[in-house]
Amino acid sequence: MHTIKKYRISVLLLLILILLLNCKEHENLYIIDTLDLKSNIFKNTRKVRVLLPPDYYQSKSIHYPVLYLNDGVLVFHAYEIKKVVHDLINSKTIEPIIVVGIDNGASTVESKNPLRDRAMEYLPWADEFETNPEAKIDNPKGKLYPDFITKEVMPLINSKFRTKKGAKNTGLGGSSRGALISLYTVLEKPNHFNKLLLESPSLYVSNQKILENSSSKKIWPNKVYIGIGTEEGETDEIKKMAVKDAENLKSIILKNSSNTKLDYLLDKGGEHNFEYFSKRFPKALEFLYGTE
Repeated sequence: MHTIKKYRISVLLLLILILLLNCKEHENLYIIDTLDLKSNIFKNTRKVRVLLPPDYYQSKSIHYPVLYLNDGVLVFHAYEIKKVVHDLINSKTIEPIIVVGIDNGASTVESKNPLRDRAMEYLPWADEFETNPEAKIDNPKGKLYPDFITKEVMPLINSKFRTKKGAKNTGLGGSSRGALISLYTVLEKPNHFNKLLLESPSLYVSNQKILENSSSKKIWPNKVYIGIGTEEGETDEIKKMAVKDAENLKSIILKNSSNTKLDYLLDKGGEHNFEYFSKRFPKALEFLYGTE
């Protein structure tokens, strides 16, 4: 009886050990570092999530290009970034990259009103169509975002990881208002980014002011991806306007920068949410970082 009991205990311990090893293997499958960033520009503290390529620790001499994405905590989960990026790298569909997810204002330690705090950082101008009093802001601080990215986020990442520096190795992207502020940042810091990822950008804000600003810019990233769905809005008028704005941006870029390669994805039936953003994300990465 004692022998059987000892055997069962041994088997149980072995199973626990196997489970622990499997968990450890799963953790190591995706190499993610999480940093705390205290911003002097926005006077708040947030998480910055860093997904490293699979071979990052195999060689200490290799440096990697970096893609910065807004709405960090959201895109890291909704986009399944860990699996998508590593699968594309392992299949040699894209080059090895570092992906940095920057949490938005709603995810900061100091946030008291998530809707308002996200909008505060992502809007360069007031959104005249915002009807929710909890989220409506007359004087947003989005114009500070380009400095936040280039003077606080990028120096932090460059100091902690083996990054390839310079515009040709740096990309920026986001969705919805996160895409709007990405576009605004690239326009304000034209020599810092060579790749731009825009998922369903909120181009309507302040009477399409971002399109007006874009029309006068001659320096654009080498590669720009724009994704938009045909069902983004509550009315047919809004849906058509979202597509028209995206097409106008495409035309502006191609007219002003003959060297820019642009991929425009019109998603039939696509709605304005992370489900559709995430479905298009792999194609965006293939275009921006493809090996062919």
